Amino acid sequence: MSVNKSVKGQLAKLMATENLVVEHCADQTASFDVINRILRLPIWKTDVSSHVYDLMVGHEIAHALWTPSDKDSLPTAAKEVCPDDPKLGHHYINVVEDARIERLVKQEYPGLRVSFARGYKELMDLDFFDSKGRDLNSYLLIDRLNLYCKAGTLSGVLLNDEERAIVERLDRAETFQDVVAIAKSLFEYCEKEHELKQQEAEERAEEYEEDEDEQSEQDSRSDGENYQDSSEGKGYNGHDTVSSPRTDDTGEGSGSAGASGAGGDGNRDSNKPMSWTSSLPDSSDTPSMESQTQNAFDEQVKEKLTDVDTKKCVYVTVPDANLDRIVCGYKEVHETLRKCFLGKGRDAYQPEGLIEAGKIELAKFKKESEKTVAFLAKEFEMRKQADQYSRTSIAKSGVLDTNKIHTYKYNEDLFRRVAVIPGGKNHGLVMFMDMSGSMGGQMEGTIRQLLNLVMFCRRVQIPFDVYGFFEKHVHHMDDPTGKFQKLGQTPTANYKVNDLLIPASFRLRQYFSSKMKATEFQDAMVNMMVMSKYYSTRYGKSSWMVDNDSPQWLPQEENLGGTPIAETIMSAIKLVPLFKKEHKLQVVNTVFLTDGEGYYHLNYYAAPTNEEVQRFGRPYSVIEWERPFKAANQDEDTRFYLYDPITKKNHQIVASGHRGRTKDIDEVLFEILKDRSDAHVIGFYLTETAGRRYMQNIIHARCGLKDEQTIHNAWLKFKREKYIIGHHNGYDDCYILLGGKQMAEGTEDLNVDPEMTARQMTKQFMKHNKSKLKNRAVMSKFVDMIA
Repeated sequence: MSVNKSVKGQLAKLMATENLVVEHCADQTASFDVINRILRLPIWKTDVSSHVYDLMVGHEIAHALWTPSDKDSLPTAAKEVCPDDPKLGHHYINVVEDARIERLVKQEYPGLRVSFARGYKELMDLDFFDSKGRDLNSYLLIDRLNLYCKAGTLSGVLLNDEERAIVERLDRAETFQDVVAIAKSLFEYCEKEHELKQQEAEERAEEYEEDEDEQSEQDSRSDGENYQDSSEGKGYNGHDTVSSPRTDDTGEGSGSAGASGAGGDGNRDSNKPMSWTSSLPDSSDTPSMESQTQNAFDEQVKEKLTDVDTKKCVYVTVPDANLDRIVCGYKEVHETLRKCFLGKGRDAYQPEGLIEAGKIELAKFKKESEKTVAFLAKEFEMRKQADQYSRTSIAKSGVLDTNKIHTYKYNEDLFRRVAVIPGGKNHGLVMFMDMSGSMGGQMEGTIRQLLNLVMFCRRVQIPFDVYGFFEKHVHHMDDPTGKFQKLGQTPTANYKVNDLLIPASFRLRQYFSSKMKATEFQDAMVNMMVMSKYYSTRYGKSSWMVDNDSPQWLPQEENLGGTPIAETIMSAIKLVPLFKKEHKLQVVNTVFLTDGEGYYHLNYYAAPTNEEVQRFGRPYSVIEWERPFKAANQDEDTRFYLYDPITKKNHQIVASGHRGRTKDIDEVLFEILKDRSDAHVIGFYLTETAGRRYMQNIIHARCGLKDEQTIHNAWLKFKREKYIIGHHNGYDDCYILLGGKQMAEGTEDLNVDPEMTARQMTKQFMKHNKSKLKNRAVMSKFVDMIA
């Protein structure tokens, strides 16, 4: 029978009344880590029944609910039960504690009674306790108690008055201290039983020796001739066919011939020869002080229930990003840009007056955009008021309206009414801008779109932060002060075993923040305008055609690099909740603006093996990047799950290709980001062209459309409106926008000729107004979402 692992995992969490970590892995038995609160369930074979599965889950959940979670309770209790051998004491604690928690979990969840009864009956029928054919009286009380508490009267166990008194104490046990006291009594009783059985075994051994001596003398007298043959090398078989009877009350030596329950006579086929060695009692005739039935059960679970051929499961975790190491704050960013534009910090030519030229360009840009920003801000306020009005309800206040009392003879409604206006949600914006090499040709337009967006947010007082993300190895940078060397030696996260890697080359540069003062915001706008001029000349013209008012170079920290989207999301998983808490927001709109895909190499932090420590000479630290991290190569024998330690959810991911290169991890990380911060994840994807073949591939990948005609219709809409909206790859909304020069174009001029007809003037006016919004696509789409 196939078991739904996801459903059983959720059932376990509900029963435990806490958000446990549930891992289905290649372990041989079910277990519960009481300290770290991790429930590990083996991957069972497909023929495991639902009752057995529920039994296993219920048992481990009972440990989660009632077994002490501190690391000292169990070792201390085991030592208290058996000071000379704590490992043996643990056997007694384990059996008694299992009996207590199973009784409690069946009381808490009565529906489990059927699962436990039928599950243990099924396991008893399959002889999981290795008790079939054995004289149960040969067991010590620890084993008989184990069978009785699990299977009840079906076990066939008979108890005397003293043993029933221990069972009654166990039925009343509520606390772990009760368990320790009962385990001590049980251990003392079993010690006496063990000594008695040892004496009986010694007496039987003496009887066997006497019987063997007598039999030998008889054989010597009657078969003297055989001795002569033996001495001549023809073989000695004097004891090879002895069939002395053997009782079945000697513990494990009874084998499968004895009867369960109260015992049996153990008669065997007299025609079958019995070896001489089997007629003597051995060490197995004296029962071990350990629980033999529990040991047998554990072994049977490993052999018969666990699917040994299942894939290995590796649980990697989201790292705790070191934001102090990853994020370069806006003050440092713009101080570096200012020095660069003033020609400081690098022995290379830089035109004079860059900052003044940037101020002039910014003033022109703001004049052109101011009316559109004001229009959208007004529209935003109107939409917000309209939404608030639509949610307003009228309710009775419960207070008499004195102006209506005189109408009491014909009016039943004499109470005052009150308008209930629900409060709106506070929005915020965190934007991550792609600074990869492929964005070079679109950076001018992207920066101008960004300036429009932050001007709008500042006008309507929406909290915001804007970051650029890129990946560039610090050892490729000039480092006269040692700044980058120190940076490279600082871990990008507070790594623990199995944490995913955030490479040392990954950085976030903060360009704007709502916490900026007015002068800081103005200076940042100027710097970004000068930077956009650099990209317009370097990527819009030939390299030798450079304007005198554009920079010749940028700081090496601003050089475009890779597209580390997965690493950015890992950082956002920690950064966005902090932003939300700081500004007391209900919704954080998290925007990712990019023109391509990220390909994350699935590497995770692994503790070094003894051989690696010996080869390296010492345990290596996490900052020695290439040594402690393993590449997660997906093969036929391994499944990878990404585990979030905060929400305690597991997400399966697929690593394939060279060094575990994967794409679908972005979608999983977006889910974790939304789970942690309740963020609204928005994507702005910039395309190179509106060509049919190129766009059809983009629409298929980004919008999740498969039908050819549907994709074609979406492309026609894109050509007409210059954007389409998708809901794919983990984004709540993904806007696909036409990039290139379209992003940098300003508002079209209003060309009105006195000779034009009224219809022509209307057309020109509408075209002019439409261009205001079309060429400020990022801002206008953001307003649509939050209004």
